[in-house]
Amino acid sequence: RSGGHRIDAPDFAAVLGEGTPAHAPWVNLLPAVSNTPQLFTGLSLERFAGMRWRVYSMALPEGAVLQGIIALGTTDAAIAQIRNNYLMYGAFGVLLVALLGFAISGPALQPVMRLTRLAQTVAGARDPQFRLTNTGGRDELARLGATFNAMLESLEGAAATREAALEREHAARLEAESSTSALQRSEARFRRVVESGVIGVMIAKRDGVISYANNALLHMLGYDTLIGRQWADLTPPEYGLDDERATAELIGTGAIQPYEKEYLCADGSRLSVLISATLRAGEDFEVAAFVLDITERNAPRRSCARTKRSNALSWKRSGVSWRMPRTNCAHR
Repeated sequence: RSGGHRIDAPDFAAVLGEGTPAHAPWVNLLPAVSNTPQLFTGLSLERFAGMRWRVYSMALPEGAVLQGIIALGTTDAAIAQIRNNYLMYGAFGVLLVALLGFAISGPALQPVMRLTRLAQTVAGARDPQFRLTNTGGRDELARLGATFNAMLESLEGAAATREAALEREHAARLEAESSTSALQRSEARFRRVVESGVIGVMIAKRDGVISYANNALLHMLGYDTLIGRQWADLTPPEYGLDDERATAELIGTGAIQPYEKEYLCADGSRLSVLISATLRAGEDFEVAAFVLDITERNAPRRSCARTKRSNALSWKRSGVSWRMPRTNCAHR
């Protein structure tokens, strides 16, 4: 440096200079060379001429400083080579680990991939009948596959139950619609009969109280209304047993075969009728009775009976014993 002497050597150049070191050394990095406190040794790193240099500085007596310089080109090249080797080996190691990881994880992830594909298939088809195969292992993935199959089986059972319930509901709805249609047709026929005016119609509840009577029946019996009256009040006492048998038949079969009887009219007279009855569908023991006036048909028979009674009374009063000849008037 300026004011010093340069000494060239194979490995370093020595410069003997005066005053403080040209380059600030690392003070007290190395022990002092003498007992004088201001004397010290140190080192620093410098870069010039495109290279790094290690500079050793040592203070000498009488204010002189000794500096030694060593080129670090070879060292830097070695460090760079080591760094490059580390980078190359590190990249190779990372690639090797990735390949090994893929080789190891590929077979291990196959059950997960199959499970994922199966889930996608079930979701797309909306059909839980599919199953995951090869679930006989003992690891977590095998247990997961078995659990997934059990879930699909439960879903399939639930779907089958729901489908069966829907089929039963559909069948019940069709049956209800058919029953409703049949009931509507029956009600229509019943309404036509009621409104025809030819047949008397009477509806009574379980306790025998009349809840409806059409105009034809009211006209037959001479009443303005029959609602609220007892059915039994319209029947002469001698027909009580016939009505009891008819009631038992109605309870047993749901209908009464037509039979003849008489009803008491409002004026006290009697009306010969042919009566039939049935339980109304959908009602709580409500009876619909159909009454046909057969007075004209029975008129010849009643006239013949009166004739017999009159003749018998006349012969009895005359005191003559006489056997009335058989006639066919009672069989008309």
